Order: sequence, then structure tokens, then C-alpha cells
Amino acid sequence: MPRITFIHPALPEPKILDATPGEALIDVVRRAEVPLYWRCGHGTCCACQVRITHAQQPRDTPWPRKERNVQARHGLIDAATQARDTIDDSPERWRLACSLIVGEEDWEVRW
Repeated sequence: MPRITFIHPALPEPKILDATPGEALIDVVRRAEVPLYWRCGHGTCCACQVRITHAQQPRDTPWPRKERNVQARHGLIDAATQARDTIDDSPERWRLACSLIVGEEDWEVRW
């Protein structure tokens, strides 16, 4: 079972939760009751931006069209990046918690 560690300046210490592979990260956020702001939970508002760190980085990973489009609409990526079906999931890249699906590996989540 993967462990998700939430790290944020508003937390007195990292918060660690077990997650289920295939679970949306936004659902883990809700259970953890961490101060990550989100509005829609469906990949359209861009409020739930996070940075993910895990042992397999960097690697190319599928990148949902909805996430690409909302990031482009908010000026976070350029047209060439938006056209890609995969993206390197480097720790510096902003991703949407509502679009991320937990895998088998442990994650650190920062925002």
C-alpha cells in the first residue's frame, strides 16, 4: 500500500496517509484534511496544484487532456507542451491533485 506524505508550510509536521493504488490523489487529500485548496475536484479550475516526488522520477507518464487544457488556459504551459500526450513527471512540474492517480510507489506531495 503506497504511503502519501503531505508537506506544506501550514502543517506543523508532514502528514502521512496510506492510499490505495488507483485512488485519485484529491480523495487522499480530502481524507488527510490537509490545507490544500481545491474547488471543483474535476480538473477544470486548476486550484489543486501540487508537486509530486517519488523514487521513479523522472519518467514519462500519461498526461490527461483535461489537465493539459486547464494548465494552458491558466498560462502554466505553452502550446508545444499542451500538445504532448505524455509528460515527464519531474518534481518541479505542477500537477493537479484531481487528475493524479496513485500508483504503487510512495509519494511526497508539496504545494
